[in-house]
Amino acid sequence: YRSKLLNDDFTICDKLSNYIGNCGNIFFTEDTTGVLQRELCMDDKQILSLTLIKSDAYDYVLNSIPTIKSKLVDTDTTLDKNLMLINSGVKMNDESNAKNYLHYETVEPNSSYSESIIDSDLKKVEVSNTEIESLSFDKISFEERKNYYRDLLEKFKALKIEMLQKHIDEVEFIEGPAFFRMALYPAPVTTQSKIENAIKEINLVLGLSYEQSVRIFQDQGTVWLEVPKQKQQCVMVTTEHIWSSFDIDEDFKIPFGMDISGNIISVDFSSSNSPHLLMAGTTGSGKSVVLDTLIRSAARFYSPEELNMFLVDPKGNELIDFEDLEHVTEDNGETSEDAIELLNRGVDEMQRRYQLFKGQKSLIGKAAKNISDYNQNTEDKLPRWIIVLDEYADLIEEDLDNKKEIERLLKRLSQKARAAGIHVILATQKPLASIVSSSIKANLPGVLALKVKTSNDSRVIIDEGGAETLAGYGDALFKDGAGKVVRVQCAIHLN
Repeated sequence: YRSKLLNDDFTICDKLSNYIGNCGNIFFTEDTTGVLQRELCMDDKQILSLTLIKSDAYDYVLNSIPTIKSKLVDTDTTLDKNLMLINSGVKMNDESNAKNYLHYETVEPNSSYSESIIDSDLKKVEVSNTEIESLSFDKISFEERKNYYRDLLEKFKALKIEMLQKHIDEVEFIEGPAFFRMALYPAPVTTQSKIENAIKEINLVLGLSYEQSVRIFQDQGTVWLEVPKQKQQCVMVTTEHIWSSFDIDEDFKIPFGMDISGNIISVDFSSSNSPHLLMAGTTGSGKSVVLDTLIRSAARFYSPEELNMFLVDPKGNELIDFEDLEHVTEDNGETSEDAIELLNRGVDEMQRRYQLFKGQKSLIGKAAKNISDYNQNTEDKLPRWIIVLDEYADLIEEDLDNKKEIERLLKRLSQKARAAGIHVILATQKPLASIVSSSIKANLPGVLALKVKTSNDSRVIIDEGGAETLAGYGDALFKDGAGKVVRVQCAIHLN
């Protein structure tokens, strides 16, 4: 709650809905027109929505929840009486207004609550396990779906793109945290490329902003249209959501987000399909947030005895907080020389480990094939290493000679280090061919593409377009060496 309110995001219905029973949505809004209104209404699905103004947030969250929770969960209380109980933020004139389920009250802006008060006191609000488990992406009503589909068919007809007519109940529709997916049913004479050529018109009819775009792709015989959700429809996925549902196994997996079905998505660094990770995204894509989540998830699920992390942070302030982790055994590097020194140590450690693997043959009759095999047969267990190079473009642009050496060492590590338990995460805001060379990309099969500027940038990262259509803020395409692309909402860590 605290983080959302301080960032002027007052849509906290996902966290509050479990507290208040029948009241499904609560919104806080700030004054954008000079006139503030509080609203109480019910939609066609019998879900009650309450809108309060910004200055109500502090008092409402801290003081009103216990009262409303105790009353609205009482099944013996009628809905009309329940509505009357919500009087801390909305003053109902009489019971007739409650029966109409709609009431507006114009109020003067109240600035009596400062951000510093909210900052200190909202820490008292706790999130229960029940709330985490009940995360739902369904924020688009059936009526909105029907309107989307109708408008699309009308646009296709105007563009002379023939589509099969389906009843809205027959149209496959799936909601994700930051986008929704709707099936399209082209007529036999309509090609997918013809639909893709109409993307600008589709963006227009769906009311998308100039920064947003739809994505069209084919999967198992179905043509899918992926559409970014409006801000008020988006659902925040946090590290608590993914951590509460993730179980570690014998593989070295690090969770970082959710797919459209709510499944936890992780990078399996022990797999030959994703032993290392290349991640790229422009400013505002959420790259730094995702890197933060990956590091925190790694530290949460693996002990310092199981995992050591080494970080290079050219800006000097992006990864500095992680120096306090027990898993991070030394100060972060900042220069290309620091990166070269770290990568050289990584190569030396890789070679040392392979000698240890061979040495097990004299002890147990066979050499270890990889780090897991080795650790099962020794008391002196080896930790895995993760080497993080953030802002990769800044590192290699410092010095052309250093660039060649960094690329040489990266190539050697990425080709041979997986079995030794040494893994590399490479992050950049510049997904250009001059930055991410074909040699580097070929040896980093695990790829996380966040929002980029152009389809060419997308092809540099994932060998196909699509990343330019992402919504930003952690919306990403994850692709491993097997070639499968999964759209993921990356989780954010809230302090």
